[in-house]
Amino acid sequence: MDAITQAQTFATTGAMEAWSFVLSFLALLIIAALLFGFALRYGKSALLAFIIALYAGYALYTVFPYSDAVLAVGASSALMLFAAKLALYAVLTYIPYYLIRRYGGHDYTEGHRLFVLLAAFLAAAFVIAIGYHTLGAKAAYSFTPAIDQLFAPAKYFFWWFIAPLAGLYLLVR
Repeated sequence: MDAITQAQTFATTGAMEAWSFVLSFLALLIIAALLFGFALRYGKSALLAFIIALYAGYALYTVFPYSDAVLAVGASSALMLFAAKLALYAVLTYIPYYLIRRYGGHDYTEGHRLFVLLAAFLAAAFVIAIGYHTLGAKAAYSFTPAIDQLFAPAKYFFWWFIAPLAGLYLLVR
């Protein structure tokens, strides 16, 4: 009887810890699931183009000369400012994505789904890191302490910035 009670306690504790883990990283998991679904729907070349476009969009966003004028429209609250920055970043990311998809190679092979999932997860982490350090997502959304520990330190931004490159390497193999 004691063994059954210990097994039930172990199972309950394990399930609660797993659920806590999922809830702590829910934002990251949702973005990764969306990117994985995107890759399954449109192929790994679309995910590859999207990851490259994230880098190009970041470069365009940081040097865009009219960002102050564009962002002044949405400066009424922290949420509106974040939404305006996100919209500007999305537009500046979509342009390279469109060009890469239109004029780049179209490889519609499936690829290994584990590598596609890993690339989607790393791209999602990159999106959250950009949200933290560039777009001001912290002021608009309350992330969990676990996400804060991984993405808030400025010294980690470099690692999250280059992480999708590892995913690209695995994806194009």
